[in-house]
Amino acid sequence: MMMTGILGFAALAIDVGYFQSLRRKMQTAADAAALAAARELSTGNSTNCNSGSNCYTAATNDATTNGFTAGTVNGTTTTVSVGAPQSGPYAGTSDAIEVDISQTTPSFLLAALGTKTVTIKASATAAPGGQPACIYALDHSASQAISFTGNATVATGCGMLDDSSSSSALYANGIITVTGTQIGIVGSDSLTGIVSINPTPITGMAVQSDPLSYLPAPSVGSCTVTDYSQTTNNTVVLNQGVYCGDATHPAINLTGNTVATFTGGTYIINGGGLNLAGNATITGTNVFFYVTGTPSTYKGVTITGNLAQSLTAPTSGTYAGILFFQDRSITGTTASNNSNKIYGNSSSVYTGALYFPTTALTYVGNTSATYTILVADTISFTGNTTLGANYTSLPSGSPITAANPLAPVSLAE
Repeated sequence: MMMTGILGFAALAIDVGYFQSLRRKMQTAADAAALAAARELSTGNSTNCNSGSNCYTAATNDATTNGFTAGTVNGTTTTVSVGAPQSGPYAGTSDAIEVDISQTTPSFLLAALGTKTVTIKASATAAPGGQPACIYALDHSASQAISFTGNATVATGCGMLDDSSSSSALYANGIITVTGTQIGIVGSDSLTGIVSINPTPITGMAVQSDPLSYLPAPSVGSCTVTDYSQTTNNTVVLNQGVYCGDATHPAINLTGNTVATFTGGTYIINGGGLNLAGNATITGTNVFFYVTGTPSTYKGVTITGNLAQSLTAPTSGTYAGILFFQDRSITGTTASNNSNKIYGNSSSVYTGALYFPTTALTYVGNTSATYTILVADTISFTGNTTLGANYTSLPSGSPITAANPLAPVSLAE
């Protein structure tokens, strides 16, 4: 009788020790899988973690690498589930991911006492850290893909990402002060003069994809207005439509002391570009501009002069948060010869994303806009610029779906 009791305790010690070791390995696998899933969401490679997504695959691959593959082998059944957290600190967090691993495994000596299998479980939850960046330079090789020159002070409430692999991908020359949440560069930086960049840029970053590539291009349709121009003191109201121009005539040209109001809607700029200059006063709420054209007619956006401007993107619909959207098919010589210049002042407010994926953008915007997003092939700052990052006016938050890839993910077991 004593031997039976001793053998029972020995069996319990051996099996429980094994199960505890298995549980530790399983927790490591769950942690790694949850972090891998959150990283996929953070970098924008996935917008969800449904089966078949990069997020789901990353989680299950990491679980497998750490020894836990879903299925039954030699009587041991393993399950790996990936989904939204149902409890714990991340319950109800839309972009958090929970990974649960369980394994029903045969016991050893405990089987002699009637306990033939034991189910071991481990769970981990992770969420992307940090908000999306608001400055993206998409060119993969350009020198000075993001540049600061002159006496420039640039302050942002979010991150700055530079896809160029050049040794001078981020360039500063002059008396320069730059502040943001995080700054990442695929290549490196070249700094000359009195330059303060905070935080210190992270070099060697992985290339990031276009964060607005999911946006569909709107249909263009037939011209409703051709060569619209106001150069005097007129007060005018413009309505949505297809505004057409050519290489020498802007689709919309507002200069002088014109006072112009853009009513809400979609403005297709088909050839000739958009030119706002002089002392024109411009206002527009819930407006969206799509800039397109043929290789012979395409022109970009030019906003210069002593303008008092207030342009605000839509707050709902497909283009919520998008103010300017350049046709992605504009490439090559057409793109390189048609940069965009937006020179604001203390009276200028550009609320929305300025999206010029294949053309250059020169930007000066010392504004009080609640949020401004710059996504362009290359971006040049030549003066004082403030970019807000408050997206509470948009029902789904920032139109950029990728979280800042430089921000760490956080983990809960």
